[in-house]
Amino acid sequence: MSLTIWVPDPDAAGWATLASLPVSFAPGTADGADVLVLAGPPSAWPDPAGRRVVLVDPDPGALPDTPCLLDTPWGSNSLCPAIAEALRNPTWDRLEALGVVPASTDLPRALLQLVSLVRAVGVPLDGLRLLARTSDGVAATGASGPRTVSLRVVRTDAEPAHAVLRALTGDGDVTATLWSPDTARPAELAVTDAAGRHVAPTLWESAHRATWRRLLGAPTDDAPACRADMALVTSAFA
Repeated sequence: MSLTIWVPDPDAAGWATLASLPVSFAPGTADGADVLVLAGPPSAWPDPAGRRVVLVDPDPGALPDTPCLLDTPWGSNSLCPAIAEALRNPTWDRLEALGVVPASTDLPRALLQLVSLVRAVGVPLDGLRLLARTSDGVAATGASGPRTVSLRVVRTDAEPAHAVLRALTGDGDVTATLWSPDTARPAELAVTDAAGRHVAPTLWESAHRATWRRLLGAPTDDAPACRADMALVTSAFA
């Protein structure tokens, strides 16, 4: 199988990552590539009609009118299914989500990254409300059915970008730390219950590589879920 890919910035596309996959990827043109990698403002995007689309870390509202695969710093991490499995424990009623992002990150985008992450671990939000906003971050609260999700974004250059999820269960807790793909650090998951502390196996795969692997599998459309999350974030900041 061979695919041609168009990216707005080849240096940022991770060709070394692509080369590690069991498939032949090659650079393509904006008009003829099989796959378009869309990032930045929609005004700079080529027409995606009829082609596969990978949407990279979008701002709220930046969504193509076509099926797409979403690539986000934390929600695309290959450990998310294991976190989702751990959160199937019926005894937790509150999930805490922290996102630490570079100081230059736009706050709506950073909150969207966190909302996308909680969806990826099986906790899609059906409500979102800002509690506080400063130059250094935001605090918000959301609902997922009867459960509460507390979200906090901190902008700082004092530590690498990462996200932390924590849920208290009836006999312990579920804690996960997901690092930005730029750090090359694997995500960490620990579950504590009556039998002790269990640490999930380490998966040495970046969120970006996991996205490219999904691209080769059965067709997936993240657009409807992404549109719903974008609407929540846009409404919260209105």
